[in-house]
Amino acid sequence: MRYSVGQVIYLLLNSERKVVPAQIIEQIVRKTLEGESISYLVEFPDNKRSKAHLEKLDAQIFTSSDEIKNKMIKNAKEMIESIIGEAEATANQSFDVLSSEVPVEDEPPPAVENIDSHSPIKVDLGDGFTGNFNFTESS
Repeated sequence: MRYSVGQVIYLLLNSERKVVPAQIIEQIVRKTLEGESISYLVEFPDNKRSKAHLEKLDAQIFTSSDEIKNKMIKNAKEMIESIIGEAEATANQSFDVLSSEVPVEDEPPPAVENIDSHSPIKVDLGDGFTGNFNFTESS
C-alpha cells in the first residue's frame, strides 16, 4: 500500500495488543535492476519522537481510526462468539442437553440510562483479555 508523507496511520501492535498512531515522515524509493521498491519511515508521538522503518514493525497498519475500530470490534465479536460456542459445546457434552432446549425466561435487558456515555466500560472477554467499550446515545 502507498502512503503520503505527513499522513497519520494507526498501528495495531501484534505483540502488545495496543493501538499507536504514527506519522509517515519519509518515503524511500529504491530503483534497482530488479525493479522499484518503496519503504517508509514513521515517527511516533513519544517524548523522544522515535522513528522506525514501517516494514520492520510487527503491526497491522490502518489508515483511519474508523478502519481500526471496525477491525477491533470484528475481532472482539469473533472472540466472544468463539468463547460462547466453546461453552455451549461443553454444556452439550457435559450435561447431555442442547442449549436450544433450555427454556429462557423473558426478562427485559438491564437499563443503561445511568451509564456515563463518556466513560469507557471494561468488558471481560475471557482468557485474561478485556476490552474497553464506549456507549454512545442514539436517537
